[in-house]
Parts: sequence; C-alpha cells; structure tokens
Amino acid sequence: KMSAERIYNIDQARATFDVEGVDVSAEAVRFARETLGLRVHQGELDEVPLAGRYDVVCLWETLEHVTEPAEVVARVAALLEEQGTLFLTVPDIGSLVARLQGRRWRQIHPPTHLNYFSPQTMRRLLARMGLTVLGIQHVGAHREVTNMLHGLSLFSKQPLVQRGAQLLLQRTRAFWGHASCYVNLFDMMFVAARKTGQQST
Repeated sequence: KMSAERIYNIDQARATFDVEGVDVSAEAVRFARETLGLRVHQGELDEVPLAGRYDVVCLWETLEHVTEPAEVVARVAALLEEQGTLFLTVPDIGSLVARLQGRRWRQIHPPTHLNYFSPQTMRRLLARMGLTVLGIQHVGAHREVTNMLHGLSLFSKQPLVQRGAQLLLQRTRAFWGHASCYVNLFDMMFVAARKTGQQST
C-alpha cells in the first residue's frame, strides 16, 4: 500500500516537475510504468543507475527500513543540486506517544523497522551529509476507521479495548465501509532539509 501511495505522489508531482522514481515493489513499478507512463525504477536507491542531479528528492517512510541510513542520505546528498531540497518522513522515537508506550509503540516492529530517529538525531545525521534542516513538523494521515478498529482488536494489550474494538468493528463495518478520518499522534516527522555542502563531523 505504501508503495502505491508513493507512486501516486510521483504522478501528482509531474504537473510541476520532471519526475523520476525508485521503489522496491515490482508490482507498483509496473503499474507506474504501464498505466501511468512514469519513469520509475525498481530496486534500492543505491542499486539504481540515477545519473542526473535533482532539485528535490523525497524519501517517504524510508530511512527506518534500511540497514545503513547514513549511506542512503549520502547518496541523496550526492544526487541533489547545490541548494536542492530533501523532504522525508520518518517515525519520531522522541515523541510523547513513543516515550509513554515504550516497547508497545506502534512503530516498534522489527525486522521491518530497523532504525529509529528523534528530531535531534535526524538533524545530526543530515548535517553530517551537508544538509541543513529547514523545519520539522509532526504530521498525521487519513486512516480507514474499520482498519483502525481491526488493528485495536488484534494488537491492543488491554482485553477490554480488544473486546470493545471487536464490537464496534462488527457494528460499523456495514455502515462506514471505507470511511476515513485524519489521525495525528504527533509521532511521525516531516522533515525538510537543504543541501548546503557544509558537512559536520
């Protein structure tokens, strides 16, 4: 699903930019090429032969999944034009929700999530690669109500919450269908950074 969302982001961006994309999902890449006519490569960022320089690079929910996030950021910095901009999203382990929930935080699920960042560690990582943070905001997303209830019914540690979610799910699935609502737990960072070429040690 996340791959599909990224592909549609590229499709929307081509109204303004000359776009190119990378994704690990063969199915998403095939759809992007054949249905949307996008220039998209399959594979990891360091495996794809990108020869150009870019004004903007976006990494949506990527760095938490890779074994060497510093190498990925270094690759992005090399691809960016001077004064080019990197936008990324990544879970915030320093958030209030993460601190309160500890191991039960929804973003703790190895082996898919391998790395965790706070605003401070993200700033340090980007600065090492010559990128200056312009701003960090906490963003939410639209979630289907039935999917949220289903998740609570399966994964909540509280039996009362599980039973309540199961009951609500049974009663609302027929009426709400794919209805969604905006949810912001303030534990997902949206980061904007500019390439300055001044690397820190």
